[in-house]
Amino acid sequence: ELEDGKYAFSVENDKDIVIIDYKTQTPLDKRAYIKQVNRYKEAMSMLFRKTTKGYLFYLDNMEMVEV
Repeated sequence: ELEDGKYAFSVENDKDIVIIDYKTQTPLDKRAYIKQVNRYKEAMSMLFRKTTKGYLFYLDNMEMVEV
């Protein structure tokens, strides 16, 4: 199953890649957003053969959550 998606920001260094995706509001159920970031992490890890970290940043309460 192919799904399109775009994350907001990524940084790559010699050892790993960090993906940050921001959302304007914190949902009651974060599972869909977590699944989305996990797909981004998996794709980037496969493409670049690096450890990939993912974060969700919720603008409404300025909260950063590691995925």
